[in-house]
Amino acid sequence: MNVTNLVLLMVLVLSFGLTHMASPFLRRYAFRMRILDRPGGHKNHTRQIPLLGGVAMWFGLTVSVVFSLGALYLLAKLNLLEASFSERYLASMDISAKLLKIVAIIIGATALGMLGFYDDTVKNGLHYRTKFIVQFLAAAALVASGLYVQVFPWQWLNMLISLFWIVGITNAFNLLDGLDGLAAGVAAISATGFLLLTVSYIPLYAAIVMAGIIGCCIGFLRYNFYPARVFMGDAGSLLLGFLMGVVAIIALNSAQPFANGTVAVVPLLLLSIPIYDTFSVIVIRLRERRHPFVGDQNHFFHRLVQSGLSKRNTVVLLYSLNLLAVATAYSMFHVSWLGCSFFVTLTVALYACVPRFVSMFQGKAIPAPSTSVELPEPKRVVLVAEGKQLVGDLEPEFDDHYLRERRESYTTG
Repeated sequence: MNVTNLVLLMVLVLSFGLTHMASPFLRRYAFRMRILDRPGGHKNHTRQIPLLGGVAMWFGLTVSVVFSLGALYLLAKLNLLEASFSERYLASMDISAKLLKIVAIIIGATALGMLGFYDDTVKNGLHYRTKFIVQFLAAAALVASGLYVQVFPWQWLNMLISLFWIVGITNAFNLLDGLDGLAAGVAAISATGFLLLTVSYIPLYAAIVMAGIIGCCIGFLRYNFYPARVFMGDAGSLLLGFLMGVVAIIALNSAQPFANGTVAVVPLLLLSIPIYDTFSVIVIRLRERRHPFVGDQNHFFHRLVQSGLSKRNTVVLLYSLNLLAVATAYSMFHVSWLGCSFFVTLTVALYACVPRFVSMFQGKAIPAPSTSVELPEPKRVVLVAEGKQLVGDLEPEFDDHYLRERRESYTTG
């Protein structure tokens, strides 16, 4: 194993470990502070689930990336690493250009994580216009740092496309976070695809960010896969969406000199699940003359559940489709534009037909699009201890942890 692969593995493991350790701590804190995602409306869960999982992801990702970048820079300056590795790493940390991009990525990701955290904790959440304003500001700062696609000969067009790309992917992952483990798993698979396909081309700092994304997503899935014990909330989905949009731009710019023009389709394929989900649900809402930013039960994953799949199997199926998209993206380095168009059309057609195939296999008709769903009432828990009574809508696992602590506090005075 060469030095680069060893460094990326260490970043992945560190990000995984920090996120995995922080998730249960922040879960308990969310219970105590009542930072909970309550059921109702278009939501799928029937119990109150603690949020703040996104904060754990931000912590694991940011600490692992910043620590790794700083430690490697120091070791390279002291000539304690292989000469070839040190030269490549120091070149990727050039103060005049790359360092500004690294700072813009970290600050932008932190800003969107804080935006999501505030949205998770404030009553009734933030207005979507407020979210868009902050997202555009973060994306604009990133573009101003010099990180934008370099596809067209007109710089203003490249910058404009990059701006809307980052905001679009940020919101696509926010919309995708509708089933347990879905957004984190798709982000992990897509980031792995980006890393494997472009690790030989991209700057080392970008590869470290990708490894950090993979690690924090896998560490979080331990608590988020069905049945979820903690949600990432907007803090996690906006963070992931922003970073996935950024790594897609870096991967595209880095791989273009080494491949034909069809490599521009690679980010679209690797992120095809959130992109297709966003476009399809917006089309349905506009077709029904409803507001495109009002939640409903017409997402891609909702339609699969309505077709007869369980929530767990729906997530596994979407993981499989994402892996298929990663494999398809690899072929974009070796096909013509005609072949590229064929693969993209085939991918979109596959996604569009999957709910019907599932419905036929399950022997269940696809229901008409709906704007809401009736959910059963959450479990009512009553605890009486030394004349004091606690009443709340709690999930069973909450009884085993939080209520035990409250019993002990009553009995010990």
